[in-house]
Amino acid sequence: MTAIPMSLAMMVVGGVGLAQAIAAPEAAGARWRRHTAVVALAAAAAAAALSATQPGTLSLVEVLGTLLMLLLVLGQWLLAYYGQWALQRWLGIQVFLLFTLPVAGVELAAITAYPGRHSGIALAAGLAGVAGAALACGLVGGALAACLLACPRPRDATDAAPPPRALRRLLIMVLVMILLRLILSATMALWPWWDRWGIDSSAPHAAGPPRNLWTAAMLLGRYAVGVLLPLAVTATAFHAAGRGGRRRACVLLGLATAALVIGEACALELSRATARPF
Repeated sequence: MTAIPMSLAMMVVGGVGLAQAIAAPEAAGARWRRHTAVVALAAAAAAAALSATQPGTLSLVEVLGTLLMLLLVLGQWLLAYYGQWALQRWLGIQVFLLFTLPVAGVELAAITAYPGRHSGIALAAGLAGVAGAALACGLVGGALAACLLACPRPRDATDAAPPPRALRRLLIMVLVMILLRLILSATMALWPWWDRWGIDSSAPHAAGPPRNLWTAAMLLGRYAVGVLLPLAVTATAFHAAGRGGRRRACVLLGLATAALVIGEACALELSRATARPF
């Protein structure tokens, strides 16, 4: 049961690393880069703690991988503290790629959990799962990083100051990733799952999607809460940021981040139950 919270924590770390790489160093500011580095470090520590509490004994490779992840995120924080923005930006890409791998592993484990799928369809579903994991990391951590960037400083009397250029970059990134996530999930998971595309009729899970309240709630959380709501809220935040309303954009992006977390948690649960890359 710790796989989903651990994956969500890793999504935060990976997405923050991607946001640090995309945001312009001169536009984002030292305060934001230090705050996002602290958030990434806390999320990485939470992921490591959840990994240690999983049943069974961790292998040497898993322990070394966890230590490497923690060292990379700690290096991000040190680079942010000492103002080495170019190196932090480069390291952010490495953190994004490295923390996407465990999330993709959880997704692939769910997708390949059931037999009976044709090899070509299984390969397409696996590739869609990896791509979906990368998009999920960019969405959850990117929306949180954009929320931190949009929040006005405490000493600001008003929020009328124009937002930094990096905020618009991050909002565009989040909007594009939400659309790609929706297209990928709908074409590779929702429709094939419902129509049993690529599944042998003799497979034990080939009876089609279970039509019960729990599945309906998961689908509602996945698409209504996890996709459509963040898309509308992020678009509104982009409009508010363009008019200088940083405080309103900060609140909206906080709501979008919470909705994305709920949506990705529902997606992981649906993938585990249906062997589809939701």
